[in-house]
Amino acid sequence: LLPHALRYKAQGFWPLPTMRKIPTRKWTSLQSRRLTAHEMHEAWPPKGDANVALVCGPAAHVLVLNVNVKNRVDGRTLLQQRGLQIPPTPEVITPSGGRAYLFKVPDLPYPFRLHNYPKGWKGLELRGAGAIQVMPPSRLPNGSYRFADGWTLERLMVDLADLPPWLLERWIALDARTQNLARNGSATTGQTRN
Repeated sequence: LLPHALRYKAQGFWPLPTMRKIPTRKWTSLQSRRLTAHEMHEAWPPKGDANVALVCGPAAHVLVLNVNVKNRVDGRTLLQQRGLQIPPTPEVITPSGGRAYLFKVPDLPYPFRLHNYPKGWKGLELRGAGAIQVMPPSRLPNGSYRFADGWTLERLMVDLADLPPWLLERWIALDARTQNLARNGSATTGQTRN
């Protein structure tokens, strides 16, 4: 999928190779800079069986709301019950039937960290700094990632929507909570699992 990764890079995204969902190389440094085209050619496994993922977070200019549908959890139900709307924005259908929605990073002084299944938001992952998102046409044993109707790789960056107000407010609140826990010595990472 290297040619696809290079097309993501041309859009301004920060792609990296993964085996299934795991980066094929240490990627801590790649949260603050993207691979060059030369580095991508060197990093991509020669057998060509690596998937392509995008680095998420403010540095990489993209945030992702992942709505999971797996392991008896359906994030769509939570969104429906609360009447939460998602504006038109690039949408990826995951192999399990979940959805990943890509958004612009707001011009605000917040870290927009990764938050997996925050309290009261079971089935939702807020993928920001410290996260990746596997993208089409990557494959897993249970199926492929694909774009929802109307979205294509070529127009992703220009079509990114702003975070809806409800998601922006929640993300900022989670980041503030994580920062307060870290100050008190109760948190060791930017993730929250409640």
